Amino acid sequence: MNCRDCLGECTFNLMQHSMMIILIGLVFSSTAFTGDNDFESICFTENALIDVYKAAINNPEAKIDWIKYSDDGLAPDTFRTIDGKIIKGLVWKSDKPKGYLLVAQGTSMLAAEIYERFRMFRDLGLDVYLYDYRGYGESGDIETTLEGMVSDYSTRLKELNSEAKYKGHYILGISLGGVIFSNAIKKMANHIHGVVFDSVPHAVPWYAFCPSDIDPINLLPVSCERWLIIGAKRDKVIGSRASKLASGAKDQCGAYTKIEQHFGHIFMDDYRNTNERMTAAKEFFGMLVESQINEQ
Repeated sequence: MNCRDCLGECTFNLMQHSMMIILIGLVFSSTAFTGDNDFESICFTENALIDVYKAAINNPEAKIDWIKYSDDGLAPDTFRTIDGKIIKGLVWKSDKPKGYLLVAQGTSMLAAEIYERFRMFRDLGLDVYLYDYRGYGESGDIETTLEGMVSDYSTRLKELNSEAKYKGHYILGISLGGVIFSNAIKKMANHIHGVVFDSVPHAVPWYAFCPSDIDPINLLPVSCERWLIIGAKRDKVIGSRASKLASGAKDQCGAYTKIEQHFGHIFMDDYRNTNERMTAAKEFFGMLVESQINEQ
């Protein structure tokens, strides 16, 4: 059994090591994000906990085949964080972009492992951006903190939103990527034109010792009618939390939802149904892009 297959078991085993987790909680603060450049007010992705997620990366040696896709719109991309670091990733370039799609993957994934899956969204006329988190892969020389990751994606969203060529602003968050985006967009939700969340928990697990005000269910906008939230009934990674965000967002702010009995955690315990989920996301973004064109 490899780490990808046992991620759910590894995650739930954390709950059995309560003494270790309590010690971690005593050491690290669980206050809300402060926005300080040193990112000291943190939770969740530190030391022992982050090691669990990094150990679950299926292929830490994965590389991007730049040559294979050099004539197909794939190019390296970077941006600078507010603490002066460089985040590295890629972009699938569209010939005449109608907008951008920024992807935040799960915390056990590298851009090089999954980047080919996102080429399909470029066909909608979107420039598709995908990066390695700070502390991961090509961005591995930076200290990993959850507050830093939120800050990084907030920074990049502001930059992309400021580019005149992008009339449509879209995001796709997977697993912890949805937690990161929920926090990154809370002050700019009106500038995001479409959201897809897949395998995103409604709340950060209790053993992470995070404040409740960073939980996605507590950060829903007044209206999320341009959101699609994909949930699962057989998720081995986040268990019963897998469909609660979808249900809550549908009731609270009118999100579209796709909750399936046969779905697991995308890219982790659910490779079999990945195409179905990615197609649903593409069709949803396609509907939004077409709607936006008609409104102009």
